[in-house]
Amino acid sequence: SMIGLKAIIYAKNVFLPIMLTTIAAIIIPLFASNYLEYGIIRFVIVAILSTISVLLSVTYIGMTKIERVAIVNSIIKKIKKNE
Repeated sequence: SMIGLKAIIYAKNVFLPIMLTTIAAIIIPLFASNYLEYGIIRFVIVAILSTISVLLSVTYIGMTKIERVAIVNSIIKKIKKNE
């Protein structure tokens, strides 16, 4: 309660989304790593799957709808600024 949050609220709003995001982000790359033969192709595929998995997990599990909207608006604003 150092920052004024009760432990249960902290667990629900901070810790749970972090844990779910982490678990979801490692599932697909872990399977790919276990089933592909060792080599550069496995490295590239696992790296790509890891990146996609983390982006999707953070976006849809780790962020609230308000955070997603803010990021999309920020990206759109930067795209329009560069046109």
